[in-house]
Amino acid sequence: MAKVARDSKGVLPTLGEAEKVGMKRGLEVDVEAGESLHASARDGEGGSFFQRPSRDALVAWTDINAATQRHLRNVYATMSLLLMVTGLTSAWALRTGYLLSVHPLVFALATVGLMGAVVFTAKDRVALRLTYTVALAACQGLLISPLLQAVIDIDPSIVTTALFATSAVFLCFSGAALLATRRSYLYLGSMLSSALSCLLVLGLLGMVLGETEAMFNFRLWAGLVVICLFVVYDTQVIIERHIHGDSDVLLHAILLLIDFIDIFIRILIILAKSRNK
Repeated sequence: MAKVARDSKGVLPTLGEAEKVGMKRGLEVDVEAGESLHASARDGEGGSFFQRPSRDALVAWTDINAATQRHLRNVYATMSLLLMVTGLTSAWALRTGYLLSVHPLVFALATVGLMGAVVFTAKDRVALRLTYTVALAACQGLLISPLLQAVIDIDPSIVTTALFATSAVFLCFSGAALLATRRSYLYLGSMLSSALSCLLVLGLLGMVLGETEAMFNFRLWAGLVVICLFVVYDTQVIIERHIHGDSDVLLHAILLLIDFIDIFIRILIILAKSRNK
């Protein structure tokens, strides 16, 4: 997702420049792209991917039934496969150098378009929807490739550390949603959407008016908290939607995939900034 500055020979700048240019100005595109994708998927009225949970769902005390458990296993398995596609695409881009110079907003827009294609394609056209989903995962890999290149130049071990940290965070917050008997976390939806919108507006203002290091760090950490809470909320939304008859594994897996990658990006930037001080 990152737009990393390069010199006339196409070589990454020095580590100091990479931190100042790639991780302050360019990485703003990363954060805003993730926030934009979340905003697109969660726009409250018309065109949202998930309807708002019903009032009955907000006060439900029922445990997860066997059918929903099977659905969740399918969702997590699909998400894992999509993450493999994302990783392989990033590895291919890093090895070949192709498409690293393409502006990340191009892939962000492509991702939004592919999400819409998955939503509006008839569910009985499984092969076509699967193709769109795999293409979306590949776009995510291309989005994060320039950022990975910049971080690898600082310290390759950061990528592995960030991946394990992201997995741990995702599992913890997703597990919290699964273990909660009462669907009380559904109340977080409106608050998280508002917080995400505020962060997106701050990011856009920063791009136009200029952004201080303190403000960038605030958006980085605040965004991490918001996305972690979205993992809890999205997991419970998936549960409630399935209970009410929505068994769209691909769309549910996409939502969690975006959560995972957004957390990974923020942790990656945080670790890289701290290592390069």
